[in-house]
Amino acid sequence: REWLLKANPKAVWVIQSWQPNPSSELIAGLSDVNDGKNHAPILDIYAEKTPNYCDGKPGNPRHGYSSVFDGTPWVYCMLNNFGGKLGLHGHLDNIVSGIPKLLNECKHLSGIGITCEASENNTVLYDFLFESVWQKNAEQNCEPIDIKRWIREYTLRRYGGESNAVNDAWDIMLDTVYKAECNMIGQGAPESIVNARPNFGLKSASFWGNSLIGYSNEILEKSEKLLLEDYNKFSDSNGYKYDLISLRQQVL
Repeated sequence: REWLLKANPKAVWVIQSWQPNPSSELIAGLSDVNDGKNHAPILDIYAEKTPNYCDGKPGNPRHGYSSVFDGTPWVYCMLNNFGGKLGLHGHLDNIVSGIPKLLNECKHLSGIGITCEASENNTVLYDFLFESVWQKNAEQNCEPIDIKRWIREYTLRRYGGESNAVNDAWDIMLDTVYKAECNMIGQGAPESIVNARPNFGLKSASFWGNSLIGYSNEILEKSEKLLLEDYNKFSDSNGYKYDLISLRQQVL
């Protein structure tokens, strides 16, 4: 670390917080260098599901000997997509409640970011995450966003119009594919066994995945039917057609 700052006094060494990393010993060692912590921001890369910033405590060998990585500047990151997996999946309600709490209480939060391995699906997550930190008065406490109201505004600008059926379809998606407690198994969206190497006793297509669906398929089918109701009204919208195809793909 010393030679890094000698070469460039403004140098930054980015640390990735994933599973047990970084070790508490490593974080403590940052203080051996003058102003070392401010040159070593930590990316909590799966914070929307399994945050590490709040795991630090005395004697803990990982994530710091106190909370918030021992006072190291850090970034709240959303991972969500693993290996470019297709599928509707997310922990949207965790972000809804988590971002205001961090903005109001965490002194060492440096920002938000994404650490996804692909970003070609679940566009609503990225839209919401990067909007969630903005407010009219930054000196006031940040209040949780009314996610249902936000979704209605999101679909209005994405589809170009309003629809009760669309609203009902998204209410179902908020309570299934984008609800954290329904999506806590494995990493990424549930997989199809069809994609697995043939074998007996299969439980997933990839080593880190799962094929267990934590919500009702029948309920999600209702969402697809509702989204389809006003097809003629929204058929010129690429955003609408993209979401309809993604939802049908998930149902299948």
